[in-house]
Amino acid sequence: MSHHQRSRIRLIAFAGAAILLPRTVSDASAQALPEAATVVRRYVEAMGGDALRQKPGMVTEGTFSMPAMGTAGPMEVAHAKPNQLALRMTLPGIGELRSGFNGDVAWSLNPLEGPRVLAGNELSQVRDDADFAATLRDPSLIAAMETVERREVEGEACYRVRIQWKSGRETFDCYAADDGLLLSTDLRTETVMGSVDATVLFSEYRDFDGVRLPTRTVQRVMGQEFVMTVTAIRFGPIDPGVFALPAEIKALVKG
Repeated sequence: MSHHQRSRIRLIAFAGAAILLPRTVSDASAQALPEAATVVRRYVEAMGGDALRQKPGMVTEGTFSMPAMGTAGPMEVAHAKPNQLALRMTLPGIGELRSGFNGDVAWSLNPLEGPRVLAGNELSQVRDDADFAATLRDPSLIAAMETVERREVEGEACYRVRIQWKSGRETFDCYAADDGLLLSTDLRTETVMGSVDATVLFSEYRDFDGVRLPTRTVQRVMGQEFVMTVTAIRFGPIDPGVFALPAEIKALVKG
C-alpha cells in the first residue's frame, strides 16, 4: 500500500468536517436571518429530539466505503448515554479498524498504525462527538451560536449556523430551509496528521422508532470522499462490555 493510500486510511477514525469562511452578508440581509436558537430548535423538533432523549443508546449498522480506492466493508457504531462510543469496520485488503471512547479514554486500533491512545485536540474532538447530547445541539454543550447566512448545499437552501462549543471548537451547521433537518457540518477535524479541513454531508433521512436520522453520510476530507450508508439502527440499552478497552489499549494506558 502506498504512502498516499495510508494517508487516506488515517483519516477514517473519528473523521470530521471543514471550516469554510462564511460569505459576508449585508446588515439588511443579516437582520432577515432567523435566530440561531430558532433554527436549531426547529431541527431538534424535525428530527424527533423528544424521542431521541428517551433512548439509552443506539447501534448503527451499515457499510463504509472509499470510492476512490474502490473498497467498502461492513461498519457498526455503538453509542450510549452519556458519552460512550465504539466503532468497528472491516475493509478488504486492510483488515479491521476499531476506535472508541469509554467516557475517559479515546483510542484507535488498526493494522496500519497499531494501538493509539488519543490526547490533546484529538481527545477533545472525540469527547464532543461521543456526547449523546451533541446530536441534539444541547445548550449545555454550546457557548454561543449565530446564523451567518442563507446558502445552498447540494442544491438545497439552508441556514448556516456558527456554533462555538464550550470545548473550544467551532463548527458550521447548515439546516434545510424547508424541513429544518441538518444538511451539512463544516469544521476543522483533528487527525494523526494534524488539523485538516473537511465537510460532512447528511442525506436520505429515514424514521427509526420516531427519530429521523440520515442514512447516507459523506465526509469530504483533503479531496477524498468517505461514504457511510446506514442499513439499520436499533435503540436500547447497550452492554457496557462493548465499550471496554482492548488489551492493546489497556497496555498503553497502564504504561
